[in-house]
Amino acid sequence: MYQAELNGKISSKLDNLEDILTSNVFSFFKYSDRSIYLFNYLLNLNLEVTVNDVNNAQFIFWPKFIDGTEPDLVIIAGIYYILVEAKYFSNFSDATNKIDSQINREIEMGLQEASNQNLNFIYLTVTADYFYKKEKFNIINSTQKKYHIWTNWQSISTFLYQKLFIDKMQQNLYFALDLYLLLEKKKLIKFDLKNLNQFNSQIEDRNEIFFNFKKSKFRGHFIGFINSLNDTNTINKITNDKTIFFNSIKKHFSSLEDIGVIRNFTNNIFFSGEFYG
Repeated sequence: MYQAELNGKISSKLDNLEDILTSNVFSFFKYSDRSIYLFNYLLNLNLEVTVNDVNNAQFIFWPKFIDGTEPDLVIIAGIYYILVEAKYFSNFSDATNKIDSQINREIEMGLQEASNQNLNFIYLTVTADYFYKKEKFNIINSTQKKYHIWTNWQSISTFLYQKLFIDKMQQNLYFALDLYLLLEKKKLIKFDLKNLNQFNSQIEDRNEIFFNFKKSKFRGHFIGFINSLNDTNTINKITNDKTIFFNSIKKHFSSLEDIGVIRNFTNNIFFSGEFYG
């Protein structure tokens, strides 16, 4: 599936579906070397797991609870019951007259299942947002917040970048690289200035790399009075015997005083359409 998406062989109607994205990303964590990828990814989420925990972890894609709620994934690893709800372009479903909101149903059902298995419940939400958007999760009350962990797809691409280009991991190299390139194609990567280090050798030294308004003949945007007048000649100071405002006494101004009384008009002085067919 990675190569099909990377090479544009997936229909545009399917290309952005979050189910496919969820499958691609978390199938990687399921089938790659778990002691490296899944283990460190869960540690990054501040979950206390061991290598043995992740090697024996269960992945249950799209389980269906008794109330019909169907989250994207459940990962059972060590002491944790991790319910994963992933979003790409869509949002969490709101409550209706018949059912509760998606978030409340998933937390309620997840807590119940985790309790039945004597496990610690974790509600992991994954979105495409660059930062945590509080308004999306206002429905989670203070008691439920202790179960909630938010992350984004960009953090996964950053995690893969670290393993591939910083740690130089060779395990599942091409598998991990394909997934990273796929996330990059979907623009699900973080901008990191440190990543520009690899291009340093290609950057030439320049005295100036920004727009110099003093040297520009045409300026498309207003850059402020101070900046725009900065390179102009100094304006001469006006002495007390001179004025820069209209003065009827000055010979180069025409004054209305010379016109005399304005005559009254009894007819229309403005254009009237009734005289024209």
